[in-house]
Amino acid sequence: MPRPLFDSPYIFGLHDPGGENLMAQANRRGWIVFTVEVGSDPNNLSGFDFSPWANQDFGIICRINNGYGSTGTIPYSSQYANFARRVANFVAASPGCKIWTIGNEMNHSQEWPAVPGAAAAAAIPGAIPSAAPRIQPARGRDADPTGHGRSTRFSALHPTPSAAPSVSAAASAAFEPITPSLYASCFRQCRDAIKLTSGHGDDQVVIGAVAPWNNQVTYPTNPNGDWVTYFADILALLGDGGLDGIALHTYTHGSDPALITDTSTMNAPFQNRYFNFQAYRNFMDTVPPAMRSLPVYITETDQDVPWLDQNNGWVRAAYAEINRWNQQGNAQQIRALALYRWQPYDKWYIQGKQGVINDFTEAMRNDYRWKAPPPKPADFAAGDTVRTLDIVNFRQTPGGAVLAQLPLGSELKVVSGRYTLQNGLIWWNLRRTVDGGGTQDGWVAQVSPDGIVLLEKVVASLPGGTFKPGDQVQTQTVVRMRKTPGTTNKPSDDVVADVPQATVLTVLSGPTAADGLTWWRNQGKMPNGQQVIGWQAEKLADGTVLLAPYTAVPVPP
Repeated sequence: MPRPLFDSPYIFGLHDPGGENLMAQANRRGWIVFTVEVGSDPNNLSGFDFSPWANQDFGIICRINNGYGSTGTIPYSSQYANFARRVANFVAASPGCKIWTIGNEMNHSQEWPAVPGAAAAAAIPGAIPSAAPRIQPARGRDADPTGHGRSTRFSALHPTPSAAPSVSAAASAAFEPITPSLYASCFRQCRDAIKLTSGHGDDQVVIGAVAPWNNQVTYPTNPNGDWVTYFADILALLGDGGLDGIALHTYTHGSDPALITDTSTMNAPFQNRYFNFQAYRNFMDTVPPAMRSLPVYITETDQDVPWLDQNNGWVRAAYAEINRWNQQGNAQQIRALALYRWQPYDKWYIQGKQGVINDFTEAMRNDYRWKAPPPKPADFAAGDTVRTLDIVNFRQTPGGAVLAQLPLGSELKVVSGRYTLQNGLIWWNLRRTVDGGGTQDGWVAQVSPDGIVLLEKVVASLPGGTFKPGDQVQTQTVVRMRKTPGTTNKPSDDVVADVPQATVLTVLSGPTAADGLTWWRNQGKMPNGQQVIGWQAEKLADGTVLLAPYTAVPVPP
């Protein structure tokens, strides 16, 4: 069953669909990065269905571009409002994805929009021409239709004699450089529009990846065009709470696996910047402390040159490096490392290169996962009565020997209001009544390893609690279903689904109180056939009824 965020617990991934069977065969259903061109027409309502991949439990990331080449990865600044509306329309029409990256390598002149009326270069031929990603024909071993290998992209590695950014005055007049302030303005509008879209309030809206080693955007506080400073300025402009995640790109300059851990740095004025794959650390070290709980996705990595068709360990070394980073004590977690790219859209393709494929397959023999944030303890106090929400193991110690299996609906007393954290799970010391009237103390996990809530507090009486377990209820409007009761201070993956109006559900347990509302744990089937289980509020604070008793209409004889 797909995770609520349509994400993956693994760090493995591929840019483009097509090679995901490798991850499925390895039982490492990692990430697929899609890239789409949506344009800026606010009346365009088209989208793309990611469900065929999301329903197979792959993690889905969609990079939304206004266009490619002189169309601009984001549009000219006067069109930001139209672009934001188009982005929201696309999101609303695109099931199976909840992680959206806005734009790509905004500091690279290749991605800047043409100034209206200027004699700008033509749009790059061969770009994905619609709002839906589609398979493109192979373009040969030297193809580069989107300028991925242009020397301007890594401009700091190809300095002009004056060591100034290689953007001519004519080019600056014809194109609008995407400064941090312009990008922040565009991103903010897109994120707000997505968050206001029904069913997408808890989506992750992620900043586009900055091109490493590119110094083409200069401004008074960044006269050298330092790409890490550019990245840091975007974060500062958006501020804590202004973004939901970070996308990065990093590469080696060559196919030698030793370049993954190579710590060589560049010449002045960039002597503090890594020259190879370790460039990702320059970005990570710059993230301010308040943002270090945000997820990070490396949505592109390769050897800079076309992939060497050998199983030489480059892929294994790359994943081992990211896993090492993630295993540090309080490291900000990198959730994905996507190899660029599977499809033969350009000369960096992997499809058919068996040496690289074998290297990827061997890397997936490792169980490399990112570490989920620590769980939030329930508001249980000594003496409270709690109820099991599934069949649970009653253990002698946290994670220890099983004393008994308790059925759904069992009631226990909380012995201590202090929980224990063991193996990434929260455990509560509880007391049960055994046959003969005696008692037995033991431990139960608050949430299962796969995120299923196992315990709820029993509330003696709640106003508005009109149902009982086993009743059927019907949604009176679109009603959000959550893993846990309540709406405040919840992670984005707490949302199970937005259940459509007139959906019939069965009450499993409840009521319980949270955030001033009465909650019920329900189970049912969505119109698309997806089975869902979770918590829903019975009414809103203003009295709006969300759930009502369901009465089946008799079928005429």
